[in-house]
Amino acid sequence: MIPRKVRIAAAWAVCLLSQSQTLSRQVAAGVQPMAVAVNEATNKAYVVNRGGNSVTVIDGRTGAVAATVRTGTGPEGIAVNPATNRIYVANAGDGSVTVIDGAIDAVVMTVRAGAYPQAVAVNPTTNRVYVANNYGHNVTVIDGATNTAVATVRVGQGPRAIVANPATNKVYTANYGSKDVTEIDGAGNQPVSLPVGKHPWALALDPRSNRVYCVNEDAASVSILDRSSGATREVRVGEIPFAVGVNPRSGAAYVLSYAEDAMTVIDGASGRLKRTVHLAAHPSAIGVDASSNRVYIASQTTGSVLVVNGESGDRVSTIRAGSIPYAIAIDESGGRVFVANLQSDDVTLIDGRAIAAMRPVPPLFRVVAMAESGGGGHQTFVDAAHRFLDRLAAENNFVVDYVSGTDRINETFLSQYQLFIQLNYPPYRWSPAAKQAFVDYITKGKGGWVGFHHAALLGEFDGYPMDPWFSQFLGEIRFTGYLPAFAKATVRIENRSHPLAKGLPSSFTIDREEWYTWSKSPRPEVDVLATVDESSYVPETRTKMGGDHPVIWSNPHYAARNVYIFMGHDEGLFMSPEFRQLFRNAVFWGAGR
Repeated sequence: MIPRKVRIAAAWAVCLLSQSQTLSRQVAAGVQPMAVAVNEATNKAYVVNRGGNSVTVIDGRTGAVAATVRTGTGPEGIAVNPATNRIYVANAGDGSVTVIDGAIDAVVMTVRAGAYPQAVAVNPTTNRVYVANNYGHNVTVIDGATNTAVATVRVGQGPRAIVANPATNKVYTANYGSKDVTEIDGAGNQPVSLPVGKHPWALALDPRSNRVYCVNEDAASVSILDRSSGATREVRVGEIPFAVGVNPRSGAAYVLSYAEDAMTVIDGASGRLKRTVHLAAHPSAIGVDASSNRVYIASQTTGSVLVVNGESGDRVSTIRAGSIPYAIAIDESGGRVFVANLQSDDVTLIDGRAIAAMRPVPPLFRVVAMAESGGGGHQTFVDAAHRFLDRLAAENNFVVDYVSGTDRINETFLSQYQLFIQLNYPPYRWSPAAKQAFVDYITKGKGGWVGFHHAALLGEFDGYPMDPWFSQFLGEIRFTGYLPAFAKATVRIENRSHPLAKGLPSSFTIDREEWYTWSKSPRPEVDVLATVDESSYVPETRTKMGGDHPVIWSNPHYAARNVYIFMGHDEGLFMSPEFRQLFRNAVFWGAGR
């Protein structure tokens, strides 16, 4: 059985690869390599081949395969005791643990475990091995000196991840079915249940701070268990989180979210979200090199590994891997990174020292996007625009920050950004300081501007007066009405030579929009890029401007590159390839790219 985290999706993005082939090489493994562990004392990597019922041993110094060792059926988990040079393989298919002597790379013992042993952890200080039996709802404790099972500890339902803290002699299991983590006292094997979120999926341990991080897959959260204070903190992350890595030197934790193509960075001491790094494709595995503060993020859809700076989140490199890179292990002492590629039956061996010496690539530009918080009927557009921008930024190495109001906006704040996007935020409810900073930003050309839909809701609304500056900026228009029943219509490009029209046909259809009408056409005060053909409305409506009806335009009287795009009511717009192309053009043109 292959775990359900192998979700193969069609990639609609192309991940740009650096000159990665000088930094890596492929090493043949067995069938379905799905886990890997490293002995930093010997610089050997041990790769679990689930479909081949074997472990491939790779010499990290030479990159050569040193041995292939037969295991039990369906191996899935592996752990190394560097103090004894023993390797422990959990064989999910036959309920056993294979013990390998790393000095001779041969099996010395097979130990019976419980039902479906899926994960294994080692305490090198006590020479105890702990095996999480997913179907047995228990943990088998093995004495590493005698290779015998000495205890069975009842834990929660479906333990699927396990970690051990040698400093405290405590062991932790993530129990998928019972919404808890079990803490086992290694001295007496006494279990204690620690409540966490729904469907705990993965664990990571920070031994320096004595914190345990539990990823709750169906709660979109991470539970931080501070075992020194006994406190538990729940931190929200992206949807379907499934992997977590920790840098004990910095105290940062890194959480991958499959559904949102993102990595959340958490400050462990405060539980504060430090940043979100958006990814160009679904992630599949993570590895953290604490010595270089580099984070390795595998993508199953692109068959590559993205390397980012652990502090800034800036890109360092992208390395081509094999098909479905599924697990990562890092040998800090040997300067090697091992990536097990599930579908191509090989391992990508990366030069970690060369990666550590590389400088991060700064983002091309920074964008701030503002939208109303809880924007009613427009919220689906805002949410879809966030997803679109995040993916576009990840693919093209720029940064997007989001605000839901004007409170943070001032001259210093805006100086960080080369582009301001007004996502369905109206031309009122601006604080005086924010308004002045924004006017200065536009009139002096300090950055570009893209406005959607509500940005031209000019008039007296919600007790706010008409804003004369915005009215002039947008062509001296006033909102007069809209199509509450929505309509399908044809948009016609007027200026095909403009960069905003790149890749667009002379006309295209928008399937559903609540087309606004204004008191007049904004011409001749603005340069019109496109109009809506009112005769094409389906269904037919009497709510029309009766002739010239611009829907995309720019005001050349301001130093800033600027464009207003009327469309922007709901998420259905992103089903249109022409709208996506227009949005993309607006971002890069507005940012001066």
